Amino acid sequence: MTRIFRIVFCVLACLFVAAVIPVGAILGLRWGIACAAAACVFGVLTVLLRNAQAKKELPTVPDFMNSPEENEKIRSERENDR
Repeated sequence: MTRIFRIVFCVLACLFVAAVIPVGAILGLRWGIACAAAACVFGVLTVLLRNAQAKKELPTVPDFMNSPEENEKIRSERENDR
């Protein structure tokens, strides 16, 4: 679900960036600034969701040089850090 929101926010940010000049020229500076602000908001949301998704996708690859008990201890420590 995060991936879908990330794509939607990215597309919206791009659309608002593309609309800044025409909207500002036709409707005035205030509306142009509003479009730029909306583009910034959607851009920030895109980055925040990307970071949230990256934290979820931490690999839990066991180290085959450790014993199974040590691997379980490392895995539980990683889960506690989240």
